[in-house]
Amino acid sequence: MTVYNEILNQIQTLSITDQNRLFQELKKRFDNLDDDFTDEDLAESESEWQNYLKGTDQGKSLQSLELELFGGEVE
Repeated sequence: MTVYNEILNQIQTLSITDQNRLFQELKKRFDNLDDDFTDEDLAESESEWQNYLKGTDQGKSLQSLELELFGGEVE
């Protein structure tokens, strides 16, 4: 969190014009992230998230994830 606070403090020292330019640049970069996912991907993700929140999908166990990602249990 220290780095975040340092960056935030630096941004606050910028002029309003420069803050706005920075905001617009960051906004452009984040707007382009949506291009990586199809509408179907986003709908499936939202559906799975809602199922998890309702408790109808408990997700995967830690052991299952370790097996899937690392081929075995991580110590």
